[in-house]
Amino acid sequence: MSISAATSKAEIGTADPIRAVSVVSTGTVEIHPEHAYGTRKPLYWWLLTSRKWLPPRPINAYVIEHAKGLVLFDTAKTAPRSPTTRFSRRVHRDHLRPSGQVLDNPR
Repeated sequence: MSISAATSKAEIGTADPIRAVSVVSTGTVEIHPEHAYGTRKPLYWWLLTSRKWLPPRPINAYVIEHAKGLVLFDTAKTAPRSPTTRFSRRVHRDHLRPSGQVLDNPR
């Protein structure tokens, strides 16, 4: 997997304390259509019977360059440390990078 990032910079000469915002993709996740669009089916019914998956969606972290320093907003989704359970594989499929691969040494 490649590391993808996008940056938005503030205009020069503005009083905005936020100088730039960068989006870093840390992996992707596949979810059921019921997660994204909702359903009238009971929760446990569609969790156990749904066979459809949506295309992979990015899992992002946001790095904000503020006048007082850097701020990292993360989704808190990390690579699993224990074997994936059968139930969690029914809910979502993660494709995450190993810990530390994206931001090895932030400023």
